Amino acid sequence: APAGHDGRPLGDWHLALEFLPPHRSADKLKVRASVETATGVFINDTLPESSAAQLSAVAVPTTSWAVVSVPEVIRAPPPPAQT
Repeated sequence: APAGHDGRPLGDWHLALEFLPPHRSADKLKVRASVETATGVFINDTLPESSAAQLSAVAVPTTSWAVVSVPEVIRAPPPPAQT
């Protein structure tokens, strides 16, 4: 753990990692790298501007949250009926 100026370990800290893979063109095959395989997290080679344009184009329906209760939002769907 990181230590303070007095040499004693700090009680509150976090570790942050940032991987910056090279961007591949659309015609190149994407293969999993060692970081992706080890962590189970897949790195997206899409440019942020492209993703932002796609997200901006999505129509999001408006919901009146005044009529939706918290249990309705977090409740899991019922299991399928056994026959």
